[in-house]
Amino acid sequence: MHNILIFNILYKNTKNIVLYGLINKIKNKNYKKLMSTLNKEELLKGVRNIIDEEFNSNAPQTDWSNKFGIRKYINALIEEGHKDPRLMSYLSNYDKAVTNGAKEYMIFEEFGNGLTKFARGNRAVKNVIESMNQVLATYGMPLVGFQLLERLRDPETHDLAYDAFNNYLNDKCDETKNILYDVLESSIVNNDPAAVNLNILLTDDSAMSPNFIHEDYVSEQEQEELENRL
Repeated sequence: MHNILIFNILYKNTKNIVLYGLINKIKNKNYKKLMSTLNKEELLKGVRNIIDEEFNSNAPQTDWSNKFGIRKYINALIEEGHKDPRLMSYLSNYDKAVTNGAKEYMIFEEFGNGLTKFARGNRAVKNVIESMNQVLATYGMPLVGFQLLERLRDPETHDLAYDAFNNYLNDKCDETKNILYDVLESSIVNNDPAAVNLNILLTDDSAMSPNFIHEDYVSEQEQEELENRL
């Protein structure tokens, strides 16, 4: 019983998603009989060996939020910005926002929608919009997921869930999905809307979609509102 208690304490308090997943794996399989036969030193040695094997065998994980960087689009339009001071001002505002810590996946769609104001007669801007729409078409589910994660009420849940979500995107299977659900469970029970919606998204990848960018979509007033929020 003492050994099982150790696992339960680790399971609820670890901030490392790999360790969290390992403890989850051990906790949910038929290890209870084994744990009851081990002394504390033997138990911890076994856990240490499992963790070492997991870290040594794991390939580097991709951070999927990097797929929504806007700086490459800003850089692609600098030359056009030199021809149009208003476009340059727009690009500069978003570049400063990222420098000041704005999450690029949170402003990806609004940046693209704001570009539509400069799209008419400008092939370079249209190309950027087309490229951004391709990202939305290919990675819409991860984008919505990261945006929901950012709205989680509990900072500790956010940090662990961010890692768990990346872990799931890198290896979509029941095990990684269950780990993410376990991380979100208390927030779901407490009716955190972001956690509830993220759980819906995990159940159905197409349940929520990003906002695609349409030419001439944003009015002058809407454009001003977007930039004032930066």
